[in-house]
Parts: sequence; C-alpha cells; structure tokens
Amino acid sequence: MAGQRTVYNLRLLRQDYSYTAQELADSLGIACTATILRWQKEGLRPIPHTRPLLFHSSEVKFFLDKRQKRRKKPCAPDETFCMKCQCPRHIQPNTLTTIPTANKLLRLSGACATCGSKMNKVIKPKEWGEKHPLYRFMKDGTEQHGGENQPHRSCSFEEGEQLCLNITL
Repeated sequence: MAGQRTVYNLRLLRQDYSYTAQELADSLGIACTATILRWQKEGLRPIPHTRPLLFHSSEVKFFLDKRQKRRKKPCAPDETFCMKCQCPRHIQPNTLTTIPTANKLLRLSGACATCGSKMNKVIKPKEWGEKHPLYRFMKDGTEQHGGENQPHRSCSFEEGEQLCLNITL
C-alpha cells in the first residue's frame, strides 16, 4: 500500500542484537527487505564492513523513533487535532459541548473553525473550568456538565400521594 504510515513496535527488537535485513524485516512484520534497504538510503546506518549488511538494534530503534517523532503535530493548549484537515485547529466559537464518559473523563466536542468537521478532545474533569483555554468556545446559554458527581435526587411525598420514582444510575 503506497503512502501508508506504519508505527512499528520497537519493543519487538532485542537489545544489543545485530540483524540482517531479512531478520529485521521479519521481526518488524515487513513483507519485503527492500524497505530496510530504502531505510538505509534514508539514514539507517549498518554496522561498517559487514557482509551481509548487519543493523544494530539500537541504531534501528533510534532511526525509527526519530522518523516517527518527525510526523507528530502537537496541539497548542487552545487547539484540537482535526482529522479532516490533518493538523491542529481552533474550534468554532459557540460549538463546544462537554460530554461525560463512562470512565469519569470529559469529552469536549466541537466543530473545526476551518472545515466545520467534528472534533473531539478528552480531558480530566478537574482540568475543566473557566481557566481552561478551550472554555471560551463553549455554547452560550446551555448548562454544561462540570464532571463532578451529582447527588441523588431526593423526593418528598406525603401520605396518600403517589410515590415518586426518580431513579438516577
């Protein structure tokens, strides 16, 4: 598949071990040794004066780690990553909503200011508040969930009235 970006599991490589191109391809799950030889042209250094070419595991880990870090695009505190634009973007004003998740986190959901597609970011509830950089993009006039636990409703009833069944899960 041309253009496919793969993140390789570097923990599969043994520490202080030398690999041939075929062994390296097999351990990383690469179908063809031509990829390893292409990496050599891109900067992966083999052990000098060895035939067949041998690649030290620490050199391979360094090369792939540097290659994978180069593709990262970190977001500023007031940005969220847009999957459609493939870069960090601001959220459109008045589109941000908070949604509590099952694992006690908050999902911030809004629209991209550039393309309008949906963007999400997950944060801890204790980080959310008026001082958070994304708070200014919130919808006006809607009550937002702050992530804190809500107490159970308590309904009072008098004798002869119907029992209230306000059940909160």
